[in-house]
Amino acid sequence: MGVKEAPVRMLEEVRSRSERPRRYLTSRRTQLAFKGALAASAAWLLAEAVTRLVSAEGFENYIYYAPLGAVVATDATIAGSARTARQTALALALGASLGLAVGWTLHPGVLSLAIVVAVGVLLGALPGLGDMRSWVPVVALFVLVLGGHDAETYATAYVGLTALGAACGVVVNMVFPSMPLRSGQEALDRLKSQLANQLDDLAGGLRQQPPPGREEWARRRWDTQTHLDQSREVVRELMEAQYGNILRSRHKGWVDKQTQLVGALEHVAWFVEDLLAVLSQNHRDDVESPMDHDLAEVVASALEELATLVLAYDDTLSSEDERVRNVEKCLQKLTREFADRRDLDASHVAILGAVVANLRRATAAVHPGMEHARV
Repeated sequence: MGVKEAPVRMLEEVRSRSERPRRYLTSRRTQLAFKGALAASAAWLLAEAVTRLVSAEGFENYIYYAPLGAVVATDATIAGSARTARQTALALALGASLGLAVGWTLHPGVLSLAIVVAVGVLLGALPGLGDMRSWVPVVALFVLVLGGHDAETYATAYVGLTALGAACGVVVNMVFPSMPLRSGQEALDRLKSQLANQLDDLAGGLRQQPPPGREEWARRRWDTQTHLDQSREVVRELMEAQYGNILRSRHKGWVDKQTQLVGALEHVAWFVEDLLAVLSQNHRDDVESPMDHDLAEVVASALEELATLVLAYDDTLSSEDERVRNVEKCLQKLTREFADRRDLDASHVAILGAVVANLRRATAAVHPGMEHARV
């Protein structure tokens, strides 16, 4: 590390430490914790007031089901919270009805337990229950076993108070809406970093002497798919978070941009995967490689410049950016080198043509101004 770089690095580390408390307080997990605690508290107070108001005898013994429903329905988005609340209410109603029906017909025992569980699992396969399907046999079992001689009161309290708490969770989400902007940016940064590392690793393989064999090229494959899946999931959540959100108009442009960026990087990942397959095929031990040292160096340089461009990729890049120009220069040099190889047979031309085409397509995905028609 140079003398000038040391103070800069130290300043970045100090700034990073100073931002940690703010990042923690504004993180998605912290926001969920706050909303969950608020919804559970509100549900408890509301359940107490409702049970006193309706004078429902025995309901006061089951007030704790209200905060349970609030916690279950607390989600990162309003749409997600409403969906969970709806699924929870439906699963509870089915389970309670099943438990009451079996309890009225049979005495609690091994046979009734088996019937409740079997039928509850089957009912859980009905559409509309989602992740709450497992609650159907559980609630039915609770009503049958814990309800006892007062099963109707228990079932009504269980379903009603839990649904009341779930409604509190939805209301809290509406009052304190959130948009997972930070998680979206972090997922995008991780994806860009993974793609850049993959490109740099491919460049290193091209410069290696002797060249890597097929197995070593396979070991140079980075797990880009996991980061792609994470980015897609965040984009899906961002789209969902707009429903019913009063902050929707403020962040709509950012969400649209995020969707576009992830889509472009997904195209880069596809073309890089194809390029890796071509390089692996090109460097088989039993096949003479058409890529000599000079051509391999040009391809490696293009990969490195593309990695730099991918790391910097956002909607602020212009065709005049130095990183964009560097990639253009490498692609132009690669095209000239390819054209100068006049003694290649058809199979070698196909291999090198695939390398050039995949590089150009991957670059076009993140290159402002490069039309796909030119690829």
